[in-house]
Amino acid sequence: MDKASKLMLSLPKELDAVLITSPENRLYFTGFSGDGVLLLTRNPFYFFAASQSYGAAGKSIRDMILLPLEEGLSALPEICEKYSVQRIAVEAESLPVARLKRLRGRYPQVEFLVDDRVDALIAKLRKRKTDYELDCIRAAQKITEAAFTKTLRSLKPTETERQLAAKLEYELRLLSGERNFVSVSRTNGGSSAGNGKKSSAGDMFKGDVITFHLETSVKGYSCHMVRTLSVGNPPEELRLACDALLSVWSVLLKTIRPGTFCGQIEKDCRELLEQRGYSPTFLRIVGHGIGAARREPPFFAPDSREELESGMVFFLSMALFVPGFGRVEIGDTLQVTETGCASLCTYPKGLVPETGSGVPNAASKNQED
Repeated sequence: MDKASKLMLSLPKELDAVLITSPENRLYFTGFSGDGVLLLTRNPFYFFAASQSYGAAGKSIRDMILLPLEEGLSALPEICEKYSVQRIAVEAESLPVARLKRLRGRYPQVEFLVDDRVDALIAKLRKRKTDYELDCIRAAQKITEAAFTKTLRSLKPTETERQLAAKLEYELRLLSGERNFVSVSRTNGGSSAGNGKKSSAGDMFKGDVITFHLETSVKGYSCHMVRTLSVGNPPEELRLACDALLSVWSVLLKTIRPGTFCGQIEKDCRELLEQRGYSPTFLRIVGHGIGAARREPPFFAPDSREELESGMVFFLSMALFVPGFGRVEIGDTLQVTETGCASLCTYPKGLVPETGSGVPNAASKNQED
C-alpha cells in the first residue's frame, strides 16, 4: 500500500481530506521534490504543481491527478463538492498562520482545521524508512564517500579550507549529489607537533588537523558524514582522543537496538568517555533522524524518552575537544535494524588517513620532516 493511502486509512473519521504544503511531506508522499500542493481526499489524490515543476511532476508522480497550481486551487471548491469534502486538515507544525488565514478567506465553504493528530500520523509513518528511501540514502552515502576519496587524493599542502570545501562541493555536484553542504575547519595540532607556523595564505602544514562535515542528497534523501584527519604526524594527545572516541563508537554500535531510548545514547557516551579519563564537559554529541528532511525526529536530547525503532535512520556524531590541541570528531549515518544498529558509512574513521588517500602523513615520502 502506498504512503498516502496508509495516511488516509488512519485519518480520524471526522476529517475528509489533508492539505500538505511542506516540502518534506510533499516529497515523502509523492517522491517528487518540486514545488506544489498536495491534496489527499478519501477518494482521489491531487497534486497541484507549480508552473516551473509541472513537466517534471508529470514524469515522476503516479496514481495522482496532476493539475497546474493555480488551476488546482481554483478548482478546489468543485473538488470538495464532488467528493463531499467539508473538513480539510492542514499541517499544524509547518503551515504559517498567515497562509492558513488566506486559505480560510479564499474558500469559506470549506473548514480548514489544524489537527495535531495528522502531524502525529505523518511523523509515525516517516519514522520507518521504506526500501526506496533506504536506497536513496545509501546512494547519497556512496556519492559522499566517492567525492571525499577523490578530493583527498588530489589534496595539496597549499590548499586552504575554502579551496578544499569548493573542491568537495564540485565533486559532489559532479556525482549528482543534491542539497550539498560542505564544511571544512582546520586547527593546528599544538606545539607538540613541532612543525612551525602557517603561512599567511592559510596553507596546510604538518600537525594540522582538518574536520570535514559532508551532507548530500539523492532524490531528496540525505546522508551525513563527519571525519577528522591529520596532516602529517598528529600529536599523541589527539591520537589518544581519537582512540577513545573509536572505542566508545564501537561499544555503542553493539548496544544500540530497537527500544533504546535516544537520551540514553548520549548518557552512555559520556559515561564511557569518563571511564577513559575524559571530562564529559569536553564532549559534544549531535544526533537526529534523517529522511525526507535533513534533520527530523527523533532528536537525541539528553532527556529524550523516545525509543528507536527498526527501520529508523539517524545521524550521530561525537566531538571530543582536547584543550591546546583542537578536536577530534566522527559522525555516521546509521540504520536501526531488527536486532541492532548498522552504519551506512564505509569510509575509515581513523585520525591518520589510509595509505593512498593523498593526505600527507608520517609515512609520506614526499612530506618534508
